[in-house]
Amino acid sequence: MQARQPRAFRFAAPGLDRIHPTDDNPEEKPMILDISTLELNVFYALSVILVSVKLCLLAFLCKKEIDHVKSAGKSSFGFASSVIFLLACLVVARLVYMQFDFVLTKFDPSTYYLDPAVWYWKAATLVASIGFAVFMFVTDYRIFRFKFKGIFAYMIAAFAACLFFLPVHSKPDFEFVSLFLLSANCVTIVLPVFFLYMGRQRSPYQVPSLLIAFGIITYAVGATITTETILAVLPRMFIYLSSLVLKIAGLVMFAYGVSRFATKFSRSRGLVSSGHISRKTDSGRLSTPGQPAGSYTAST
Repeated sequence: MQARQPRAFRFAAPGLDRIHPTDDNPEEKPMILDISTLELNVFYALSVILVSVKLCLLAFLCKKEIDHVKSAGKSSFGFASSVIFLLACLVVARLVYMQFDFVLTKFDPSTYYLDPAVWYWKAATLVASIGFAVFMFVTDYRIFRFKFKGIFAYMIAAFAACLFFLPVHSKPDFEFVSLFLLSANCVTIVLPVFFLYMGRQRSPYQVPSLLIAFGIITYAVGATITTETILAVLPRMFIYLSSLVLKIAGLVMFAYGVSRFATKFSRSRGLVSSGHISRKTDSGRLSTPGQPAGSYTAST
């Protein structure tokens, strides 16, 4: 009696799955990659770990924000609140993506555009985009005093709305929408640029700003290395493990940087408003975190 072979999920690699038999070459077939049940289970476990880390960081930031509201005696939707909202959106989006990946399509690109899978993908993308748009708008408004007029947040929101309503009825349609999403993701590059700009000079916000910037960059690298181009030349398991480590490291740096930044920002605002501290630049105007730090002098 032969031993039962492990079940495998088969899917065509991007670029190669578009090859179809033709009249000129009837033997031409798509190149197929195999994902074993073990690999699929490992990918699922890694996704669960990532969601768990996001939930832990979300709980950490929520506790920090609740403690701040209790000590301040008032609440407002500020920088820390926007990060909490962003993480919550990313958790929801990842859960929907997991339904898309592991239940509806099992990583088979030929099913990505089919109903209801494509709507799960669109919904997850929309939720994540809303989180980024809100975070970028609040960062611009609260930290940079609306220097950029919210244009980057509006761009992400517009991209997300267009992507959600674009019709997808075939594999080429899905590929086009994916490229459209890639162009929208380019807008988020300004996020680390924002905070690298703030961390370029010595100030109370320098270290938190750099932690936020490098956290975003590290997370982005972890998300980018899972493209099929890299997976085709390097061990798939190694890439996914590396991606998990980079994503977790990026999220931890980002959350810790946000916590420190929000604390310093709220303290400085409180001291300035109470008259104990005057933050002055060389021109004598009050400085903001988005501007070069000036001298800190005690008022009498």
